[in-house]
Formats: sequence, C-alpha cells, structure tokens
Amino acid sequence: DIKNKVHRAYCPIALQDNSLLAIAKLIIFPRFNELSFKRDQKHGGDIVVKSYEELEKLFLGIKIHPLDLKHVLSDYLIEVLQPIRKSFS
Repeated sequence: DIKNKVHRAYCPIALQDNSLLAIAKLIIFPRFNELSFKRDQKHGGDIVVKSYEELEKLFLGIKIHPLDLKHVLSDYLIEVLQPIRKSFS
C-alpha cells in the first residue's frame, strides 16, 4: 500500500537524504502544476504550492510538517500510478 510505505518513509527537515522531496521534484511536479495541502485552520490552513522550489522553501522553513507532506505525496503518487496499476490488472 502506497500510503503505508510513504507514511513510514524517513523525512528529515533537510534536502539531503529526503526521498520524499526527491519524489516531489522528479515525479509529482513534472506531472502536476501544484500541490494542494488541506489542513485544519489550527495547523495553518490550506496551502497551494505551485513549484518545487516553493515546496522546498516552505518545508525547510517548517511551514509544512513532514506528516502533511507524506499525506499529500501519497495521494498524488496513487494518482500517478493508477493507470499503470490498471494496465497490470
């Protein structure tokens, strides 16, 4: 399950050794124009990120929590992989 694997991924507040930021840069942003983070107002409210550079800046500035990043990336990865999974069914 993608959500489970992404949830367990190591996600330091750093660029180095952060596989989730690499997935965002190499897989998600080439296919989508933006990432939408749906969060409670008490956690800063919703955020729409329009570029990898903006994501990097917000993540390193701790405006996006690693768990928020994990939830959003898992949803986008599922969307990217769904046609591939369908072709193997």
